[in-house]
Order: sequence, then C-alpha cells, then structure tokens
Amino acid sequence: MLKPMLISPALPALVAAVSAPTPPLAYLVKAGTNPSETVIFASNFTDAPIGNVTFRLSLSSPQSTVSVYGENRALPISNGSFTDNFNGYDVHVYIVQ
Repeated sequence: MLKPMLISPALPALVAAVSAPTPPLAYLVKAGTNPSETVIFASNFTDAPIGNVTFRLSLSSPQSTVSVYGENRALPISNGSFTDNFNGYDVHVYIVQ
C-alpha cells in the first residue's frame, strides 16, 4: 500500500508547520493514493523520545481523520492540527483524510 506513495512527488506545502526541531525529527509529505489523502512519513533520528509533536496541516490538506499506518490507532484533528509522541528512533506514517 505504501509503495505508490513513496514514489510519488513530495508535497511539503500540505503541512504548514511541525513543532519539533529538524533534526532530530524529519518528515516527508506525499499525496495519498487518492486526492482526498495526505501521507506524512515522520522519523525520530535519535534515541531520545520526542513528546507532543504537533503537525499543523495547510488548508489544502484534508482535515477530518488521521490514522497511523500499521499501528491500529487514530489521532484527533483539532483546528487543523494533530499531536503525537515519538520514542527513540520511532517512525510513524500518518494517513490524513
């Protein structure tokens, strides 16, 4: 399921801001498999946890639900933003619809 998204062009304008410093957090924004999806690949490149990382979506990004791929969990979107935590070397893939 992720392969078509990985080879699609990056669309950084779909995320307006991220609260964590880069590095150690790096992220890549792609279009989903349909026009109503944004996919965010986010990685913590250190062994230290990073808490309360907020992703603020641009107005051109979908903003109704966020599911975390392969983790069987969803995150709430509030005022165009969602927040998550990263353990050391964690990688999360967010599917925003």
